[in-house]
Amino acid sequence: MYTVFGREDGPPVPQALKACEAPGCVAPEALPTTTTPSGGTSPLQPKTAKSTQQPSGSPSPSSSSPTGKPDGSAPPTTPGRPAPPSPTQPPPPSQAPKAAPPGPVTVSYSGSDSGFWEYRGSFTVTNRTGDTLSSWRLGFELSGRSRLRTLWPLPWHREGDAIVVNGGPLSNGASYTVTFVARGRGEPPTGCTLNHRPCVWG
Repeated sequence: MYTVFGREDGPPVPQALKACEAPGCVAPEALPTTTTPSGGTSPLQPKTAKSTQQPSGSPSPSSSSPTGKPDGSAPPTTPGRPAPPSPTQPPPPSQAPKAAPPGPVTVSYSGSDSGFWEYRGSFTVTNRTGDTLSSWRLGFELSGRSRLRTLWPLPWHREGDAIVVNGGPLSNGASYTVTFVARGRGEPPTGCTLNHRPCVWG
């Protein structure tokens, strides 16, 4: 064992170093010492090699390699050209209904027997000429021994045996009805004229 002598101005020096001050003397290798907090000395621990083992939580570089596409994802698709719009045929032009050809001014008659030797009759004048009539004139005669009691909604007068009614303007396609009540057997009137011409029944 070596005797350790202390020095006042530094750490203790091993005696072996002091004993080998003569020329040609080889002192044995002394271990370096470190000062511990308690005042003693202890040899240095040999350095240990750093561990190359990676933490178990981090993935290893060789555990996964890029394959070009992620798992479970659909392969990329290349958008193709949109199909050109198909030519659409234009709708056929709508044809307006043809207007009826112009015709005459027609007259229709309807009658009913109300009993007690009394009956009612109605004349309807319809303009089918395509133009507006400025005025019209209706004339008729009662058959047998019938006598006119009343007529509406226009005034009337007699021209011989004929009963005459004068109407106002009548537009194309419009109609006008004249109603009368007479005493008698209810036979249809005779001698119907419109604007001094025989009536065109329609």
